[in-house]
Amino acid sequence: MSDFKRDPETVASEREATRRHLEYSTRIAKWQYRRGKGFLLERPAGTGELDEAELRSLTQLPGVHVIKTDMCSFGLRLWDKSEQSWSQLVRKSSVLITNVREIADAVNRRCSKDHEHLNKWGHRTPQTAQYCPGFLDAVLGALKESLLRNGTMIGSSTAQHYYVLEESKRSPEDKATASNAGVTLASALERFMVYLE
Repeated sequence: MSDFKRDPETVASEREATRRHLEYSTRIAKWQYRRGKGFLLERPAGTGELDEAELRSLTQLPGVHVIKTDMCSFGLRLWDKSEQSWSQLVRKSSVLITNVREIADAVNRRCSKDHEHLNKWGHRTPQTAQYCPGFLDAVLGALKESLLRNGTMIGSSTAQHYYVLEESKRSPEDKATASNAGVTLASALERFMVYLE
């Protein structure tokens, strides 16, 4: 729903909460940067947040990549409960900021424009806040490459990696269990980090 149709106080409160969250996330990313460690931030494209002073100071650091990507290129689809099927691809453009070159390369994908998009999300809009398996696999595979490159992890870079179920193999139960993208990514990272112990 457009902000001009909503209660102005609610909109202002949400914007302030977003600003505080972005400021906190940027401080953590800078801390990681100063320690020589990696970070990855993702924001919906078109929000104007790249113009915020705090975020701009992060994106101007040497070795920091700003990438615009379209989630349809990773297979983002929405589950339609009434039809019991997956939707057409959803474009959902995002901006990613990272200092991990492998992640920047892996997520640098734009829409191929050879497919139709679902244009009206309606009640399924919250689903677009979730990361699809193709995106998670790209990020985790790139993280693996980075850890192998810098010697943090020992192993084979040629081994296939699938850290999450492919979209076509996910049941509605899987979808419900993975409803929180942060939990999904944390769980996948936890399984992945077993290699480092």
